[in-house]
Amino acid sequence: MSKPNEPLQRTRATKRLDLAAIDNLTLEHVRCECPILGAWKDGLIVDFNGESRAVGKSALYHNLYPKAAVLETGPPLQIQTRRVDMKARSLGWLMDTLQGHPHLYLMGELWIDAGKQPLVEDLERYHPIAWSGDQIRLHYARPSDLAAYRRLVAIRGEIVIQGWGEGGEGLASLPLEAKPGRVELPRGLRGLF
Repeated sequence: MSKPNEPLQRTRATKRLDLAAIDNLTLEHVRCECPILGAWKDGLIVDFNGESRAVGKSALYHNLYPKAAVLETGPPLQIQTRRVDMKARSLGWLMDTLQGHPHLYLMGELWIDAGKQPLVEDLERYHPIAWSGDQIRLHYARPSDLAAYRRLVAIRGEIVIQGWGEGGEGLASLPLEAKPGRVELPRGLRGLF
């Protein structure tokens, strides 16, 4: 078992889906050769035009309804994973730290200040970020997906960062083990917290 912040490396074959589908929201006919990221509710999660989308037969749970699909297997792809303790860290810090790394996906659960209200979105279909009450769940989210949530700070929780690449771009070079800095409260607010 790997320690927190220690990269874990493995190799798997590249898998792509040659897909002709219908977008369940817009009813647009789409076509792509989409890399497969994972599984979701009896379907697959694919990278569709730079966004994580679910493909499957359920209009309730999937973004894309497949009309025709062919699974293609390619050369080996190096995958690295790294766990990050998010306690007292903002999603903005994570987004800024991972900026410039195009093939990263985030998974995990974070608990945040329950006094804030979540953005109301389509709760049934697949979204890489799900916010419910005091919990945020990331499932194949990209760092850029965090933009609307960047001010949220985790009370507790852990994120697993997964990096993909043929050359094995290293996650070890990312400054993820540094502890959050200490914040000094202004004198007038010290007795309130």
